[in-house]
Order: sequence, then C-alpha cells, then structure tokens
Amino acid sequence: MRLTLYDLPEKAIEKIRQALVYHIKEKLKKNLRHVGGVCIMIICIESQFFGIFKEYIHDYYPKMGNYKCIFKGISSYHTLLNVLEDDNWSIKYFSQQQQTFVLSY
Repeated sequence: MRLTLYDLPEKAIEKIRQALVYHIKEKLKKNLRHVGGVCIMIICIESQFFGIFKEYIHDYYPKMGNYKCIFKGISSYHTLLNVLEDDNWSIKYFSQQQQTFVLSY
C-alpha cells in the first residue's frame, strides 16, 4: 500500500463492494440474444479499489497508476466469491453446450 492512500473503514469498503456487485449485475444481460464478452469499467478512487482487492493485487504499475489482479484456475470463482462477498459467481451451463462465466482482470 502506498503511503498516500487512505485506509478506509470496513463499513465504507462494504458499501463500495455492494455497489460494485450491483453495477456488475446491472451490466450483465440475462437472455440469449446478448452473447459475447461484456466489458465493465468502474471508476473508483485508489483507496476504494485497494480496500476491496488488496489481498489479490499482483502488480502495480506506478507510471500509469494501474493495479493488476488475477483470478484464474479452479479456485477463481471461490476467490471472487470471497472478494465480492456474493454467492452468485460461478459457471452456469445451459442446453446446447452453452455456458456463461465471469473473467476478471
């Protein structure tokens, strides 16, 4: 954590986390006419991002001010469930070999 970041209280982080989950769910379509990837960008201050993802930040790029979080592998949905504290993150299978999943980076 950079020294200039605010250490937000847990209650504030929880509110930000709830808003993040709501925003993601609003952007994801619920019918078959909307297929393909969906890019969701969320604007937040650095302290908010760090408060939610601090344990999962792999790289920091100071020149651009970007953080990189990686969720991959068998446990990625379980990790995302813990980060967002929401049980609705998993692969969903449909008829005709179709599936939906969340890819975060």
